[in-house]
Amino acid sequence: MIRSLHPSFMRWPGGNVAQDYHWQWGIGPRDLRPTWINKSWSNAPEPGDLGTDEYIALCHRLGIEPSITVNVDGAGATAEEAAAWVEYVNGPATSKYGAMRAANGHPEPYGVRQWELGNEIFGDWVRGHTTAEQYAQAAVRYARAMRTIDPNLRLIAVGEGVSPDSDAWNTAVLRTAGGEIQYLAIHDYTSASQNAKGPNPRATVMGRAGEFEANYRHIGELIDRVAPGHNVKLIVNEWNLFYSADVIQSMEGAVYASRMMNGFERDGAIIDSNSISDLLNGWPGGIIQASRDRVYGTPQYYAIKLYSDYLGTDRVHTDTVSPELQPGTSAVDAVATRSTDGSRLFIKLSNADAGHTVTTSIAIDGFAYASKAKFTLLQAADRKQRNTFADPEAVVPHEQPINCVKGCVVNMPPYSVAVLAFQRR
Repeated sequence: MIRSLHPSFMRWPGGNVAQDYHWQWGIGPRDLRPTWINKSWSNAPEPGDLGTDEYIALCHRLGIEPSITVNVDGAGATAEEAAAWVEYVNGPATSKYGAMRAANGHPEPYGVRQWELGNEIFGDWVRGHTTAEQYAQAAVRYARAMRTIDPNLRLIAVGEGVSPDSDAWNTAVLRTAGGEIQYLAIHDYTSASQNAKGPNPRATVMGRAGEFEANYRHIGELIDRVAPGHNVKLIVNEWNLFYSADVIQSMEGAVYASRMMNGFERDGAIIDSNSISDLLNGWPGGIIQASRDRVYGTPQYYAIKLYSDYLGTDRVHTDTVSPELQPGTSAVDAVATRSTDGSRLFIKLSNADAGHTVTTSIAIDGFAYASKAKFTLLQAADRKQRNTFADPEAVVPHEQPINCVKGCVVNMPPYSVAVLAFQRR
């Protein structure tokens, strides 16, 4: 199921837990590895069975680029420890830590390029929490120590998403560390408590995606002002809802995911990549749910798979006119992209109206398309319907051909996500 999503990278070991983790706990014979305490998640005991070699092996098996998060000054971590980890992963077998990797059965360097410098260090919920200025100085210290071992690393610094203090944090990090990094990590969530006080909480949550989208452009402008010439991009490597599983794993969660992904496509000039949280179990919204002997994808999983299956490389200008859920928040949201060779056009759209089908007329200019198009629709019988271990395919996409001669007309049911795919004539 993971491979079917065609993810470009997978982040490990976290997340908040990265600020507790020491990489030496996860190498060597598994039976000799320690069990450690996950302070980020209820002090749960964590076996060291999945360590560096196993994680990279999984990435290689799935064709995914590894993205390793080092512990920055949390629980006794040091820049020297991070540099040693880089040497274990990327150093020659003749180096001290590369020889340890070779002794563990992997003589060739892994060549992992993407490394993240800590996680959410702006927050007092992680070990190593500090001020923006102190973190920025630490990021420079870690970056230089790690690049002493491998100068070809692509480094991600901790950025802050929408919050009252985010500009101050991001400015300090970019001003001090902008010359050392390639990416700024942004995490964006919205919660039931944040949205409950509005006159229409369901409309408010859908509007949050638009707020995040506007903020990515704002951070892009901040980068241009504070760190000009360094070409720093954003990686939104955590995003989702802080809601119950009944919401996140329903079509409401899928429509929210669609609106977030539309924003990522519209902000493609500043956003390099993104990843939803979580991939497997974890939060109530883990897009793949697995037990010991069964597995299923949530509607969010299928929405993300639709976007991956119809991933265009070039964004096409889109004008959308739609009824509103509330002022400034449209019911229907849409983006369009085309393939690299220009032979295919993809229109991705969603209807966030919980109670009304929206008949949607689509006009296309500048692309001569074949009259037979493909319409793939993800919807549920009702708002609360979701997939379960007992009924793992209650909510899955359904594909149908559609005739489009002079434009198209499609019906978007309440809480639905769809893709229209056109072939050049």
